[in-house]
Amino acid sequence: MEHSGRHALVTGGGTGIGLAIARALAEAGAKVTITGRNAHALQTAAESHPNLHPLVMDVTDEAAVRSGIAAAADRHGPVSICIANAGIAEGVAFRKMTLAQWRATQTTNLDGVFLTLQAAMATLGRDDWGRMIAISSIAGV
Repeated sequence: MEHSGRHALVTGGGTGIGLAIARALAEAGAKVTITGRNAHALQTAAESHPNLHPLVMDVTDEAAVRSGIAAAADRHGPVSICIANAGIAEGVAFRKMTLAQWRATQTTNLDGVFLTLQAAMATLGRDDWGRMIAISSIAGV
C-alpha cells in the first residue's frame, strides 16, 4: 500500500473529482479526511470506504479551516497529503458577473486554497514528508 500510514485531506471530497481522488488515496492505504459543506454527502461518501473520514468544513471560514484541519491531524496524524480541491464556478459570463459573485469565487477558489494548504502545512514537523496540491478547473479560464 503506497500511502499506508499517511493522512490525506481532500477539500470538496464529498462528491465529484474530490471524491474520486479521496477514494484513490484510500485504496492506496491512506487515512483520508474528506471535507465539504454538505454533511449528508460527506457521510454518504465516507460509508463507501473505511479509510474515508468526513469533516464538515467551509474553506471560506478561516477559523473552521484552521480548527478543522488541526482536529483531523489530532485524530489521524499530520496531513502529509493535502488536496485543495474545493471550488466554485458562477454560471455567468464575466462581463455580467456582479462584484458579490466575483468575491465569493475568489474567497472560495483562492483564499480557500491558501487557508487549506497553510493549515495542513502547520500539522507537519520540520522534517516530515508532505505533498500540497491545488486542483484547478477549466472554469478558471
